[in-house]
Amino acid sequence: MPPYDNSPLWDRTFIQLLKKEIERVAPTLRTNGEMGYVNIPRRCRVVRANVQGTYVSCQHGRPEPLRAASEFVTGMYMLIDEGACASADSERGRRSFISAVVSACNQIASGVDDVAVEWLDEWPISRGRRNGSFVDVVAVWGAFSVPAAVSQTLWKAIQDGQRKFHRRWAARHILLLDSVFYFTDVDRVREVLEDVPQSDFAIAYRDIDEVVLYWHRKIWPVYRKPTTAAALT
Repeated sequence: MPPYDNSPLWDRTFIQLLKKEIERVAPTLRTNGEMGYVNIPRRCRVVRANVQGTYVSCQHGRPEPLRAASEFVTGMYMLIDEGACASADSERGRRSFISAVVSACNQIASGVDDVAVEWLDEWPISRGRRNGSFVDVVAVWGAFSVPAAVSQTLWKAIQDGQRKFHRRWAARHILLLDSVFYFTDVDRVREVLEDVPQSDFAIAYRDIDEVVLYWHRKIWPVYRKPTTAAALT
């Protein structure tokens, strides 16, 4: 689980990186509740605000690791970490982060321009108690409006489908949008699909109660769960 203020760009490259880190760490967690850390590369610029004093901060305030770094520098420095505050939970992670920050500040003090600090964020991962093989990722996704976020997610799925189906490799191409949550419904999906240009593949949307098919700029009902009254008759 990433820190609450960390909403990275969940693109294909980042997801692949996260998967590799989970595959690296998860098998080492043997007992229920055992915790480890996946490492996420981070990088940001460091600037010096004053040659006097001994102080290191970032755009999010002054987290504990930066207090320790201040003991080893001369001058006042700031990390331009626009994405999120550094996450260094383990003792090893904190030492590594402090060392990287101190090294960057000392480079500036020695006259080097345009200095950046690089470190590895630590995202905690723990072994659960449920049966089966799966991974739950609980993360901030940067959505301030659920309808807008749903539309964005649908468009991304459709664009991924367009890339996958740019060449015909089956008799029929159907992109299935499957939802098991109540964040959206057929009406919301219909609004998005109405703006989709005509393609040579169909789009099927399934939620808990209904299935619809979008084909040749028309939406066709496929299935609708009967109401309680209808089911009893």
